[in-house]
Amino acid sequence: ILMNDPFVVGQAELWAKRLLADPQWKALEPPQRIDARLQHVYLNAFCRPPNAEEKQHLRQFLQSQGEALNIPVAVRADDLRVWKDLVHILVNAKEFIFIE
Repeated sequence: ILMNDPFVVGQAELWAKRLLADPQWKALEPPQRIDARLQHVYLNAFCRPPNAEEKQHLRQFLQSQGEALNIPVAVRADDLRVWKDLVHILVNAKEFIFIE
């Protein structure tokens, strides 16, 4: 249900829109802006920051998704489509669904 449900996909998009609209990262250069957003979204999803390996995987996902969607590198850091897809992945993570 979490992968294909229109409500869940819509919520992922709303989360990504809020993330991209937040003014606290506007002054940062794209690499730092991406890292700040990754930190923020992880804290909100899992109540913890991402570790180095997770950050690397998330950056790789943003890059490969941007390439797959033919998004120019110059605007990829702020493109709603890649962030919506990243948030949707996190919502489907086992750690998001189950409480330890």
